[in-house]
Parts: sequence; C-alpha cells; structure tokens
Amino acid sequence: MTILPFENKSPDINDAAIISDLATVVGEVEIDKDVCIFPGAFIRGDYSSVRIGSNTIIYDSVIIYPQREENPTLIGSNTIIKSNVVIRGAYIGDSVLVAEGVTILDGATIGDGVIISPNSVITPNLVIPPRTVVAGSPATPVREINHDEFEDISKQAKTTFEVISHLKKYSIKF
Repeated sequence: MTILPFENKSPDINDAAIISDLATVVGEVEIDKDVCIFPGAFIRGDYSSVRIGSNTIIYDSVIIYPQREENPTLIGSNTIIKSNVVIRGAYIGDSVLVAEGVTILDGATIGDGVIISPNSVITPNLVIPPRTVVAGSPATPVREINHDEFEDISKQAKTTFEVISHLKKYSIKF
C-alpha cells in the first residue's frame, strides 16, 4: 500500500483496518477500524479531509477526494462503496450501498440506509433522504427501502471484512 503525507498532513489509519498493497492513501485521511480498502482505490485528502467510518468496504478502483476546502468527504459506518465509484466532496451516511460506477459530486448529502443504483450520478448539493433507493443520471428517488434491506447492508460489510481478514491470516496477498 502507498501511504503518503501531503504538505503537513498524514493519513491516520486504525490498526484494525485492512488496506490492499495496491491502494493509495494520501494526506488528511482518517480511516476507522474494520475498514477494508481494495486494490486500485485512491483516497486523497489534499484540499480538505476525508473520513471513512468503521466497518466500511471500499472496493476496487474507487476514487475518493474533496474538491474544495468547504466540502470534506465524509463516509459513515457500515457502508459499501462498490467498484469504479468516484466520490468528490460529499457526505455519505451510515449503512449506505453505493453500486458500481456511481459518481457523487460536491456538496451532496446521502442519508442513512440509501441504495444508489449502478452508474447513477448524484449531482452537486443533492440531498437524498434516508432509506431511499435512487437511480439515473441525474439520480432521482425510485422507492423507499425496507428494514431487511437496511439491515442487509451492514451485514454485507461485516461479512466482507471477515472474509478478507481470514485471507490475510494465510498471507494471501490483497
């Protein structure tokens, strides 16, 4: 893994986080416990900070960064960010599922328990209420999610972390 300072700020990574050898974390980035960051992820805290809450999974080729000082990137706990997602200066709540190929732009606010469908675009400053499924470009609400769907997001994040932890015990490269 590549962990680099930017100016006078260095990443703060919890010892219980698992970061792929092929991921990059730069600058003012805080990564909580039981976070798993897959190969090709690039997390950059230069213009402002990035914070990733506990039990969150960041899949392959995800790019996370703030574009402006006033818009840090904050990602809650028990959240799953699937492959090829770009998150730029947004707030993402707890137990959110961001599907493949999604783009989330400056100032967007994603409530707890939101599911964002593949290839959706969350436009700047868009507010998505909790427990909503959104889809499209630009993304619009499709329906509310039920309790089981909400709970399943947290379970998926926990299970993924446990599998990767198990593989690491056997010195399998990640």
